[in-house]
Amino acid sequence: ETQFCSQFFIAPEHKAACIIPQKQVSMNLINTFSLFILSRIALASASDSPSNGNLRREGKPDARLLRELVSAFTREDDVAPSSSGFHDFMSPGSTSALVDSFESFGKIDLTREEAESLCLTKCKNNSACKAVWVESTPGFPGLKDNHRCVMYDPELGPVAKSSQVPCNRGRENTIFTKKSAAVEIPDFDSRCNVPAPGDDTAAAVFCLLDPSSNPDCGTLVTNDFLQYILPAITCGSDETIGGGSDAVTACLECLQGGTIDDVNEEIASFCLTDPAFSRIRGDCREVCYENDDGLNFTSCEAALQTALLCDIASVNRCGGAIIDPPYVCPATDV
Repeated sequence: ETQFCSQFFIAPEHKAACIIPQKQVSMNLINTFSLFILSRIALASASDSPSNGNLRREGKPDARLLRELVSAFTREDDVAPSSSGFHDFMSPGSTSALVDSFESFGKIDLTREEAESLCLTKCKNNSACKAVWVESTPGFPGLKDNHRCVMYDPELGPVAKSSQVPCNRGRENTIFTKKSAAVEIPDFDSRCNVPAPGDDTAAAVFCLLDPSSNPDCGTLVTNDFLQYILPAITCGSDETIGGGSDAVTACLECLQGGTIDDVNEEIASFCLTDPAFSRIRGDCREVCYENDDGLNFTSCEAALQTALLCDIASVNRCGGAIIDPPYVCPATDV
């Protein structure tokens, strides 16, 4: 029970048993926010002396000093990392490559250039930081643009990067790696090559029934789709266990309707068997596991889990998990 009592896995409605970890998370957020504010003040008030590390002149980063700072890093645009996956799920935090992070929360008026200056300065001054991811997102009404810095040491645990084209709309994602660190954040060794969830998945199914139904059938029906997604659909379509097209649709809609932002918490919702945590045996039990109307999908649970794990490791998913084929849930006691 302790193993999974973590902010990474437990949905808000199940966090009553995790009061202490929640307080720790809150303090971490407060400390992070304070660090960012103090760093902002330091940048704004420092003198122009290079010895003080000042990167600002007349309210803007000093171009020469900024170039010198950037030159110490290798820059990769339009990519973002992930350090979540089975390793974190089975042993939360014990193999984490994450060193430090902070965020402006849309409260501080920073340009993208200023955010990069601050993030790179923090990474440069932190010997444990070997790479830093800088993400900028347009602010919501009433808020300024949000900037986030996440620092990593790939030697501490798994971390991988992938193109974030599916979620790059309006966002800027860049990874800076210290040249002196002699490390790199590798590409995902394997991402499940399946369509994006939702309409594309449905279109792929229709392609199997009628290859002329969609001009994109050739790209929608991939080998990974046939191997990791289709078995769940086929199993659920078996009328002898109360299945059929309507039953499959109801189950998939329920599972996709409860998407969780945190990857590790999402893995838990697929792989844990306790109905308090499991989406298949819990919230979606009536349409994905068994009910009094004759539906009995218990024999389909493994296939559903594989399909869901393949989806969160998909090349078409924003972010994603570090999970290798064959996308099978690890054994757990929960």
